[in-house]
Amino acid sequence: MKWAKHLLFGEEAKKHKAKYVFKIKHEMKLHDMFVIALPMTENNQLEIIETGVLQQKLYPKDSLTVVGIAKGYDEAVDVVVRLSERVLKNTGDVNIRQYLEERAGV
Repeated sequence: MKWAKHLLFGEEAKKHKAKYVFKIKHEMKLHDMFVIALPMTENNQLEIIETGVLQQKLYPKDSLTVVGIAKGYDEAVDVVVRLSERVLKNTGDVNIRQYLEERAGV
């Protein structure tokens, strides 16, 4: 798994950033936690993945780039919306993947 240099966090996830990053990296169980990642296919912008999925042995984690962490699905959607708004404001476009690759250290 790869990690963006500047991770995005939901409001609740911000409260325990280091703990959540550590637990996700070490594949420890977390309840109701999600990562926001660059998708494995180039047709999509982002993926929201429940952290339990990452613990599956056959899940292709090596090709995953995590750009954000959120507590709860709704918070994950809020992070994606905030990011989309930032990308649109700064570039006039909504190519989130390109923005992250060029500016966010992905």
